[in-house]
Amino acid sequence: MKLCANKLPLGVFGAGCNDRAHKPAGLRFFDAVGLGSLILAVVFVGRTWPAWVFMWALAVVLGGFCIWVTWRDARNVGLPTPIARTIGWFLLWPGMDGRAFFGSDRGADHRVCAPVAEWFAAFVKVALGCALIWIIAPHYFSGQPLAFGWCGMIGVILVLHFGIFHLLSLAWRACGVNAQPIMYYPLAATSLAQLWSERWNTAFSIPARRLMLLPLTRQTGLTGASLTVFAVSGLMHDLVISIPAGGGYGFPTAYFLLQGAGVWFERTKIGCALGLGSGVRGWLFTFTLAAGPVFWLFHPPFVRDVILPMLDAIGAH
Repeated sequence: MKLCANKLPLGVFGAGCNDRAHKPAGLRFFDAVGLGSLILAVVFVGRTWPAWVFMWALAVVLGGFCIWVTWRDARNVGLPTPIARTIGWFLLWPGMDGRAFFGSDRGADHRVCAPVAEWFAAFVKVALGCALIWIIAPHYFSGQPLAFGWCGMIGVILVLHFGIFHLLSLAWRACGVNAQPIMYYPLAATSLAQLWSERWNTAFSIPARRLMLLPLTRQTGLTGASLTVFAVSGLMHDLVISIPAGGGYGFPTAYFLLQGAGVWFERTKIGCALGLGSGVRGWLFTFTLAAGPVFWLFHPPFVRDVILPMLDAIGAH
């Protein structure tokens, strides 16, 4: 099945900012060896930890690895990485666009005075997340474990990914650093490609494009490269979600493979003819495919055996 002639050359993780002529920067052999060794060490040691601690340990290993290779990528394209900003990159910023973060022009004052409404919105998301965790979940879903877990989990995502990380973006931009929010109105996405490349967790999509998609496209073509990136994302989520939960293996990977298939389909001539890449139809297609099977991603064993103990540990009961 042929793709639409007017569709993109870079696939789901399409053209992004500050890519310096889209220079590929693939992963190295020793990157895989180092990451694999760290994961095996955490899995070996973490089996005796509480499941939610085990989950966060694996997430920190994967996140730390991505932060390292994207910092190195910024250096490889010739950007200066002064010590103060490097410390901030490793400790105070969850984004992975090193070329933007370290490429900010320090020869002039580029501080961004974000509107008060944006600061207010970030604080509101933190407050709403806290309300879901410590007020709504315990008061309205105390006798429904899965509903309780989902409510609390959504609250944690609101507090961290949509709230605190947005506040960090605002603070960095106020200091003149190009640190864009990693979540950018995902509910406004009118295509799956737009959702996964521009609006949902760009902390993954930007390095995935530079470190995997671009190099792989040269070897396997766009479709194979895109599906590989989605498969890797699924395996990473299986690692962090299913292994600590001790169940639900393969469901997160299946979820992301479905997303990859959806991105491919919306770019085919049939998908284009149905209007799945834009407008209201595109929004409906995106929402249905991304939200409909989300229980594959956050499956019941994860909610029951990881999220519920974590919520109990932070006093959400």
